[in-house]
Amino acid sequence: MRNWYPDALRCVWTPSTMDAVMDALRKKQIGCRFCHNIILQEVGTMAIQVGAIALHDQFASQLDANNYFINTIVECYVTTTLHEFRNHRKKWKRLKRKVPSARRRWIAKRDERRQAEAYLGVQLFSYELRRACEEFYSALRIEWGFSPGKLFLMK
Repeated sequence: MRNWYPDALRCVWTPSTMDAVMDALRKKQIGCRFCHNIILQEVGTMAIQVGAIALHDQFASQLDANNYFINTIVECYVTTTLHEFRNHRKKWKRLKRKVPSARRRWIAKRDERRQAEAYLGVQLFSYELRRACEEFYSALRIEWGFSPGKLFLMK
């Protein structure tokens, strides 16, 4: 455990399994400022509320940490996109029901890609985040039958 975020008001240790995420935040490698802020807020909230020991137990590997924060961005994207349909209740419900199947399709494709690229080793978090977001966007577009708004890293 050795990371800290510059200009932080409070210093909290994070487990070494979160190094890729913390490096991406510290070096500002995440191309989307909204995603950067969402991940930074999530890391800060977890570190303060849960503590370093519980974080170490929660993220047994770097892949676990990367997946958690990628899922956080995907959840935020789904919430934001569905919010655009808040005035059309039936359409909102129909689209929300299709999200789990899009998520399953995305996870299957992501796992297949990771297995095919296993010889490359673990990728940079920012690179993995961008690819995962693009893959999720494609899966969601297939399930919904139209292209939802391209927010965050979904471009």
